Amino acid sequence: MSIISRLSNFFTPKPKQIILPTSAGISESRRRPAVGSQWDLESAIDVVLEASPTLSPQLNKLRARQDHGGHSYVDLPPGHRERLLSRARQIAISNPVAKRGLDIRANLIVSEGFTPKATVKGNDKIKKALQKVLDKHWEINDWEGALDQRVHDLSLTGEWFRYIPDLNYKLSSGETYRLSKFKAGALDPQEVSMIKRGLWDIEQLETIHMSDGYSMEKDVGIKIVRKEWTGENAGRLSGNVFYQSVNRSIGATRGLSDLTSVIEWLDILDQLLFNETERSSQLLKFLYDITLVGGSQEAIDRRTEELKLRPPSRGTSIVHNEKEIWNTVQPSTSAAESDVLINRIFLFCWGGLGLPEHWYSAANTVNKSSAGEMSAPVMAWARKRKRQVISGIRQELEMAVQVAHDSGVFGSFPLEELTFSIDSLDPDRTSYDAVGASLKSIAEALVMATASQFMALDDAQRVFVHVANSLGLELSEEAATKVNMNPNAAMELAANKESFLPLLRKEYLNRLEEETCCG
Repeated sequence: MSIISRLSNFFTPKPKQIILPTSAGISESRRRPAVGSQWDLESAIDVVLEASPTLSPQLNKLRARQDHGGHSYVDLPPGHRERLLSRARQIAISNPVAKRGLDIRANLIVSEGFTPKATVKGNDKIKKALQKVLDKHWEINDWEGALDQRVHDLSLTGEWFRYIPDLNYKLSSGETYRLSKFKAGALDPQEVSMIKRGLWDIEQLETIHMSDGYSMEKDVGIKIVRKEWTGENAGRLSGNVFYQSVNRSIGATRGLSDLTSVIEWLDILDQLLFNETERSSQLLKFLYDITLVGGSQEAIDRRTEELKLRPPSRGTSIVHNEKEIWNTVQPSTSAAESDVLINRIFLFCWGGLGLPEHWYSAANTVNKSSAGEMSAPVMAWARKRKRQVISGIRQELEMAVQVAHDSGVFGSFPLEELTFSIDSLDPDRTSYDAVGASLKSIAEALVMATASQFMALDDAQRVFVHVANSLGLELSEEAATKVNMNPNAAMELAANKESFLPLLRKEYLNRLEEETCCG
């Protein structure tokens, strides 16, 4: 049988367990069966190697990847990762620096809230129906109440898993009813034993595999939800579990906690503070140094025994004659060096979380200007993390819309036109004034350029939209064409700066309400 025939036979579904043909050149340890409709990569490699031994280096690399069960060499070893996650969960409760840091990070993302908003154009009835589907999914999955904790846990564990239950519900009559909505179930990242990635795409995560405690075959993977781009399901979501991760490098399969880089130093900080507390407690202790003037050893021993029987108590008076001299002796330790070290390690940890010092303490040492400069990188991080969170939520809402669509909620309306946004204000409230001032200055310049005929109105509109989008407003160029401004009136308004902002608000922003997205 030729190599082509053998490979064709190999990839053909098998009704029962079979043993592939082998030759003397293949050891017994390499003879593995293909089961059911699944093909066995190990045996396929053996078949190819028989025909072309020169491919051995490349195919052995592929065999090694298969033998590792899809684990990436970029990932931490599973045991190390599990211990790290357990420590992170513990320290997030017991360590005030870790707890405060994670709380601040979560608050930056969720403090302004998230609002799903239907944006269907040209059909108000469908738009209302879509909004109802979005609101219902938001409600039954408790996104309003649990958003803060889910975002907090994403920072703590580096991952979230949300499982889609079986949508086929059996009625008492025996008939099967297809659900039009679902409540996703949260899975514990520590109970996910591994995630397999694609063999030929290290960025593509394929399936999650649960620990032995779950009532399923160990090797059965749960497909991660993703959008298909080919085949009959092109443009549709498929899969059974939503997966979102942070701090995951390209090629890695698992996300990591925000505490990963600082967790060891947080332990050291804890130990230093405990030692400092112990040192302080020692300062409260003292002993009496008693000198018996001219006393013999016998007299010293006798006086020692007397004091053992009746030691002086706190707050009592000590009465003695001139032959006894009493002094107190206390431990002498300097706190200066330990204070410097503790502060240095604290800043190391707090900076590792990406937070400025005055957000934890010493706010009186920072002026308003420098505080704003320190906050800028944090806000940039918060915007990035917010985009990641919104991406995960959007995928779940897209699946909810798809399920509702498949159930006939929207009739024959195309699925791809059921559009929506997830609105959320910028975490940095201080940026609003700066954005407003920038838009005002740009708009005044464009108004004058248009009135003086230095620039065409449509060009001015495109420039304004471009600038507004660079500031995060996300206006559409299509929407800009809705704005019509009389050049003569514009010149008058440009001269009267006080009246310009009301015009901008009324003639532009309000007209673009449906085309804007704040998140």
